[in-house]
Amino acid sequence: PDEGLGYFNLADFKSKRGEHGATIEFLNRAIELQPHYPHAFNQRGMAKRQLGDLEGAIADYGEALKLDSNLAAAYNNRANARAVLKNYAAAIPDFDRAIELNPDDAGAFANRGNAYLMLEDFSQAVADYDKALVADPTNLTVRINRGVCQVFLGERAEGCADLQLAASQGAPQAQAHLQTYCQ
Repeated sequence: PDEGLGYFNLADFKSKRGEHGATIEFLNRAIELQPHYPHAFNQRGMAKRQLGDLEGAIADYGEALKLDSNLAAAYNNRANARAVLKNYAAAIPDFDRAIELNPDDAGAFANRGNAYLMLEDFSQAVADYDKALVADPTNLTVRINRGVCQVFLGERAEGCADLQLAASQGAPQAQAHLQTYCQ
C-alpha cells in the first residue's frame, strides 16, 4: 500500500509541474498497486483532461465514483469535463451531487450556473450565480454572467448594475457587455 501512495505522491508532484503525461504514468502504477484508491482515478482523470482526453477523464471520474460515491471533487470534475464537451444536461446532475456533498463550493455553483446559462435557463443560472457570489463576491466572471442573465430575463437595471460593478473593478469583457446591453 505504501508504494502505491508513493506513486500517487510522485504523480501529484508531476501534475503541479504541468507534466501530465508523467502524471498519468505514475498514476497507472499507483492504480496497479492500489486499485481501490478513488483519488488516484480522480487525479488521473484531471491529467487526462489537461491532455484533452475528455472521454478518458470522464471514465476515470466514473471509476473514482464507483469506489467512493461521496467524492465531491470527482462529481465536479466529471461535470466540468461534460460541460467542455457541451453536454450540459449531463453535467447538471453531477454538479447537483457535488453541491449536495459540498454545499460551500462556490466553484460548483458557478459552473452549474454556466451550464444553465448555456441551456438558456437564465433563472436557474442567476440562482446559482447568487449562491456563488455569496461565497466569493470578488468573482468578476460570475458577476458578469449573472448580469447578462438578468438582462436576458428582463431585469435590465440589476443586470447593468452587475456589469457596471465588474467593469469598475477592471473586467474588460464587462465593458463590452455594458455597451451591448446597457446603452
